[in-house]
Amino acid sequence: SQYYDNLVGKLIVWGKDRDTAIARMLRSLREFRIDGIKTTIPVDIAILEHPDFAAATLLAVTITATANAAPKRASARRRCCSPATTPRSNAGA
Repeated sequence: SQYYDNLVGKLIVWGKDRDTAIARMLRSLREFRIDGIKTTIPVDIAILEHPDFAAATLLAVTITATANAAPKRASARRRCCSPATTPRSNAGA
């Protein structure tokens, strides 16, 4: 949107392998809290949970379909992140 910076924050995770990193990203996204705006977190979770993503065969067409089918969660009503409430991405998955 032209009314706000769409890069509110960046979440980076790591893991010993792809599956561990994906599990940590899902956990972190589910715990992430942002207040006052809609986010892409529900779409990000839907993509990460998609079987084609797990198989590393995800296509742009699949991403669009997944984004359109993603549940509309109330992420815009969650608490805002601060250093004290931000999930630690390097914690166990």
